[in-house]
Amino acid sequence: MSAIESDIQFRIGELARRVGVTPRAVRYYEQLGLLPPHGRADGAHRMYDEQDEARLREVLQVRDLLGLSLADLGEWMAAEDARAGLRARWNADPAPGAGDASRSWSRRWPTWSASWRW
Repeated sequence: MSAIESDIQFRIGELARRVGVTPRAVRYYEQLGLLPPHGRADGAHRMYDEQDEARLREVLQVRDLLGLSLADLGEWMAAEDARAGLRARWNADPAPGAGDASRSWSRRWPTWSASWRW
């Protein structure tokens, strides 16, 4: 379990209150794909966790800082998710026959720079 993930879950109204938006806005962001879709619990309530709260805070922060439209924001978040996936794969899969140190830029730099003719 990561630092953000936890077993604490809360309903849409609590998520909205925690980040300072309305429940309707949370549903809309989910509908647009800015938040991952959530199934409903037995009582027909959407349940969210701290990871969802962090994601929604990031969406709102990027929207406020960059002034993106919701369509542009969706594209930006999709690109960020893709980059995060690539970073995770990069960090999890060391080069064949080498340890994690081979992934370090400082370890690759001398080899790369030696190939340049100054």
